[in-house]
Amino acid sequence: MSTHQKFEQRLTVFRQQFAVTLAMQNSLMQQMELLQRSFVCIEDEWNDMRKQIIS
Repeated sequence: MSTHQKFEQRLTVFRQQFAVTLAMQNSLMQQMELLQRSFVCIEDEWNDMRKQIIS
């Protein structure tokens, strides 16, 4: 295999790995958003419960 072909092959592998990494990052960001929303809901419920206990 020529040096050029080897380089092309390495570049292809790099591009694939880069794409996978970006996809994983996006997936993690979505997961973080879901967790944050979930936390906000729990916080709201907790505040409602506290108001009921106090009153």
